[in-house]
Amino acid sequence: MSIYQKEDELDRLLVQLKGLLIKYESHSSSAQSDKYAEGLLIYEKVKCAESFYCSEIEKLQPQSKESHKTRLQDKQKLLAELKVKLDHLKTIVEANEDKKLDKLPDSAKLPYSNKLIVWGNELQDKTQDSINRIRDLTIDSEKIGADVTSELEQQNESLNRVRVTIHGVDDNIASAKQTVRTIAISICKDKCTIILVATIVLLIVAIGLCSYFFKNVRR
Repeated sequence: MSIYQKEDELDRLLVQLKGLLIKYESHSSSAQSDKYAEGLLIYEKVKCAESFYCSEIEKLQPQSKESHKTRLQDKQKLLAELKVKLDHLKTIVEANEDKKLDKLPDSAKLPYSNKLIVWGNELQDKTQDSINRIRDLTIDSEKIGADVTSELEQQNESLNRVRVTIHGVDDNIASAKQTVRTIAISICKDKCTIILVATIVLLIVAIGLCSYFFKNVRR
């Protein structure tokens, strides 16, 4: 994967995380929990993509390296802003969980440590659901990629057949040109032969006329 592909992957994940964190305050508590779980997953993927991009930057020449470093700083600034939003969303989700637990009767209330465990388990389940959705999307993307690859292979085979046909036409044209050239040479030879014969005939006639005139002059 080239450095531009890794940069595109980082940009794509940043856009995905940014879109996820739009107007999260107005969503329901359940939706906020889902968004936070998915946001955590995307954030970790962004950090991985950032690391890969940085490693590729270090391999570049100085001039290109500076250009990519400048672009990386802009992306890191955006990521820091999104992390602030993600942390704020975490605070909201924790508050929502506390409200749910506070509504329970005293017999059902748990110590704070147990609350964290329960909330962590729920968050893990939601994160797993997000992972499963991403996995399904990945599988679908792979299927689409396989279909596209198959179609490209078929198109390549068609192009190869067309190329073979064109080569055959070129060979036929070359053969036709050679035939025309041979015919032209034959015609030229025939013309030369005719001219030579005509010249010989004219010479014979001229010689005959000269002999005739010389005989008459002597008489």
